[in-house]
Amino acid sequence: MRRKYGNISNAVKSVVRKYPYIIPCLSMGIINYSKLASQIKGDVDTLLDVDVNIDSIKMSLIRYSRELETYYNLRDSINVLSGSSLQLISDVVLVTVELSTLLNVFDKILSILSGRRFIQITQGRNTATLVMEYNVYEDLTDEFKDVISIMDNKAAILIVSPEDIIYTPGVIYLISCLLYVNKINITQIISSYIDTIIIVDRAHGSKACEVIDEFIKWYRGGSNGDRTIL
Repeated sequence: MRRKYGNISNAVKSVVRKYPYIIPCLSMGIINYSKLASQIKGDVDTLLDVDVNIDSIKMSLIRYSRELETYYNLRDSINVLSGSSLQLISDVVLVTVELSTLLNVFDKILSILSGRRFIQITQGRNTATLVMEYNVYEDLTDEFKDVISIMDNKAAILIVSPEDIIYTPGVIYLISCLLYVNKINITQIISSYIDTIIIVDRAHGSKACEVIDEFIKWYRGGSNGDRTIL
């Protein structure tokens, strides 16, 4: 095992990467290195098959945090999200069907799309999930055969972002964190070019939209000098 990880620094990095929520704190230097070293020591010992000195682990963490400073920051993803617009669709149904069922109703789906009514399709190996407004679901419900799952009382938050979202890592991470800290569960995330669609329970739809909107307004409302980006 030691041969695989080589040294303490590599082992420490490997352990920390298994806890991705620690990475932002390390990159900003706002972490108790001694406590973190103590908490991950058992994992580092296991990887290297040796009793590693805790001070050595701490120094490796400090060095790693300096490495992270050079390439890990959320400025670009914050700029993308703050340049986005929001739309809340409050009555949404998710229907999962066999692929054969999707093919049978495809012509009707095309007519719905031409009417610019809200419907999204994601395809798995053997199934497809349709996300649609309730009135669209009512139009299609008689056509559905081999239904695997129906989830109603959902809401969709449509986020339309600048084209930079295609090349910028961290935007979905930001959105997920914002909803997580507000105890809002994400049922599904769908991406289509510059559109990101977040599906949540209908009861949480307004709050979820408000949380993201407040974030956008906060960073859009001031210059970089007025708003701290950690």
